[in-house]
Amino acid sequence: TVRIDAAIGLFGLQVRNADGLLATAQGREAIAMAIDRPALIEPFNIGGWIATTRLVTPGLPGDPGYVAERWTTQTLADVRDEAARRVAAWRAANEGAEARLSLFLPRGPGFDILFRELSAHLNSVGIRLERVAASDDADLVLIDRVARYADARWYLNQFHCSLKTGLCSSEADALVRDSIVQTDPAAKASLLAQAEIELTRANVFVPIGTPVRFSLVRGQVAGFVGNAWAFHPLPPLAVIPR
Repeated sequence: TVRIDAAIGLFGLQVRNADGLLATAQGREAIAMAIDRPALIEPFNIGGWIATTRLVTPGLPGDPGYVAERWTTQTLADVRDEAARRVAAWRAANEGAEARLSLFLPRGPGFDILFRELSAHLNSVGIRLERVAASDDADLVLIDRVARYADARWYLNQFHCSLKTGLCSSEADALVRDSIVQTDPAAKASLLAQAEIELTRANVFVPIGTPVRFSLVRGQVAGFVGNAWAFHPLPPLAVIPR
C-alpha cells in the first residue's frame, strides 16, 4: 500500500539569476502567480498534499500567523491576468523579446509530468519554459527538500547569501541572525516572520507546496507511522522472534 508522509520542507523553484524577466521582483513574482498549485499536483493523485504560496510550511509550532497565503482574495484568472500583463510589459520594454526561462529537473517519469504541467501553467501567462540537463545552466531549479527541524529558521537558512546557490536577501539574513540571540519567543517569532516577508517580497523562491514523500508498506506491518520527517527507523518496524 502506498503510504504518504505529511512531510514538511521546501518544494518549489529556486531562482538562480536576475537576468531578463527575472531581473525584477515583479517579474519573478509573475512565475509564482502563473502556477495553479492544486492543478499542478492533480496528475499524481496524491491525497493530503498541502499546496502553499508561503516559503515556510504553514502551521509550524510557534508560527505567530503574521505571514498569510498570497492572492487569497483574487481568483486564479485575475492573478494570471496580472502575471500576463507583467510579462507583456517586459516584452514591450525589450523589443518584443520572448519571455523564455530554463528549468532544471532530475530525470524520471514523475519529473517529466511535473515539467509538462509547469510548462503549460507558465505558457498561460506568456512564458516559455525549457528544460536543461544541468543545474548550472538553469534560470530555475527545483528544490525538493525535507526540513531537518520544524522551525522557520531552517527554511530561511536555505536561502542564506553565504550559500551562493541563487538569489538571496541580506536583509532577511540579518533578521534571522538577530533572531538567534533573541530570548523572548514572541520577538524571535516576529523577526523570523519579517525575514520570511523579506524573502517573499524579493521572490527568490517560487513555493509550490510540501515535499512529496511516500512508502510502500504491507497492510499487516505494525509500527509504521507517517511523520513530518519522512524517516522510518527499522527497530519499530522489525519483528524479532523470541
